[in-house]
Amino acid sequence: MKVTKDIGTQSGNAITNIISGSKLVCIRGEAMKIILCIFIFGIVNGANLQAQTFMGYPCTEDCSGHKAGYEWAEENDIDDSFDCSGNSDSFNEGCESYVEEQEEEEEEEDDYEDEEDEDLWD
Repeated sequence: MKVTKDIGTQSGNAITNIISGSKLVCIRGEAMKIILCIFIFGIVNGANLQAQTFMGYPCTEDCSGHKAGYEWAEENDIDDSFDCSGNSDSFNEGCESYVEEQEEEEEEEDDYEDEEDEDLWD
């Protein structure tokens, strides 16, 4: 999607910037127009630079590889990251995310059980 934004009415002195398929044209003029141009430019630029992540791992596109690895590990009850050895880094990271999550849940359960045991002996 192309976005064109004209600020001001002066001809010439156009500043053209292209970022990730969005085109923003600002016409130089008063200081407020320039500040507004920079502000809008920053919003467009910032929105395009936000990277997706899957449980802390950066995704290249839509995280589908990570999701597939996570789901595969869940369906196959994988409990060791050594078993996460597919052909795709993103698949492996998704699988490892599942294993890490299960390990954290087990640790929390163990901590809770330890607290209950201590309460029984008090």
